[in-house]
Amino acid sequence: METTKEQTLANEQTVAIGSCQYPGSFFDNNYAYQAWRQLTDDNGDLRAQTMILLGDQIYADATAGLFETENPIAQYLYPYEQLHTRLRNVKTPPGKYSLNDDHEMIENWEPVSPHSASAEKVEIARNYGLDCYRDHGYCKGYPQNYNQAPYFRALDYLPFPIFLCDTRTEREHRSTGNFLDAKMFSEQQMQALKEWLITHRQDELKIITSPAALLPRSAAANRPQPSDDQQVHGLPFTSSVLRSDAWDGYPATFSELLTFIAKESLTGIVFVSGDFHFSSVSSLNMMHGGNQTTVHLIHCSGLYSPFPFANATPPDLLLNDEFWLPASMQGSLLDVCQHSTQISDCIHCQVATEVVEAGDGFCFIKVSADGFLEIEFSRHHKPENPIYRKPLQEKQFV
Repeated sequence: METTKEQTLANEQTVAIGSCQYPGSFFDNNYAYQAWRQLTDDNGDLRAQTMILLGDQIYADATAGLFETENPIAQYLYPYEQLHTRLRNVKTPPGKYSLNDDHEMIENWEPVSPHSASAEKVEIARNYGLDCYRDHGYCKGYPQNYNQAPYFRALDYLPFPIFLCDTRTEREHRSTGNFLDAKMFSEQQMQALKEWLITHRQDELKIITSPAALLPRSAAANRPQPSDDQQVHGLPFTSSVLRSDAWDGYPATFSELLTFIAKESLTGIVFVSGDFHFSSVSSLNMMHGGNQTTVHLIHCSGLYSPFPFANATPPDLLLNDEFWLPASMQGSLLDVCQHSTQISDCIHCQVATEVVEAGDGFCFIKVSADGFLEIEFSRHHKPENPIYRKPLQEKQFV
């Protein structure tokens, strides 16, 4: 069957996004990489021209310390060789991009106190992990010296603009003393992201990819704590956020970006993330000063996430959520919290989430001919894939 001009155009405007490829073993090698075969249709034609991997393309800590090795080649290099070997005959899109997350280094990597007993181990994991990711990762395209050039980047030459947000390597150390102001990433990246959003203000669709999930928030990290002095009018800022490895675990970064989007009344923004081994489609509605801003959020499945205990479930997340953010981000977040004593000083946020049928596979994103955001979750074990359609210029929150 020949590919029509319309099909070719649709494929060129489709992006395949995935994350979390747990390695296969002697028992499941044939099954572990089945998701990659969904990149082509029944005729062998590519379903997308662009592919983005959102972290955890290998698991350097796959045995969770059970068979830990002191050999960095075995821990960090061999998993990439195994991945390349397993995918050598898989047809993939010509445009390939990636971001790294924690399992390319060590689980839930973030800087620790220099006085911690694990400080040296954590730093070694970062250095070896980034070296091997840069030199042997499945998708290349980053500067050779990662210490001189950032991992975040804008892809403005695709059918729609995409910003690759590095939510792992620039993190600051968190503690009960600084959790309100610790940053998930640098001021340089935040400024670049804001400028990119303003530049593409008029674009119908702009995608921000993020290995860490922006929303839904973690239930364990955001339980109400009335006794906490930082809980002001529902502002989601208590020390329990230290339990979260996602955006909500860094209130300053979380608040600054969402406040900026709301105050600038930016539309057409879609966040796509991975990491949770969980699939969902959410809408965030932000109200402030009579203005309403809606952001869509897509959470991709794992490409292969075989262990149920490591996969998020609906009770782990605040699927239908309500919270407030400060309308002004002048000064430190601690100062903002102490002065945001009126509801009028805050942005009212509501989150509504649809949980997608569980399963592994890529997420395919495109804009349909009638102007809808079309999201397809590939499920190689099912005859039909779940498909969701969302209006890009949504006016009312449902």
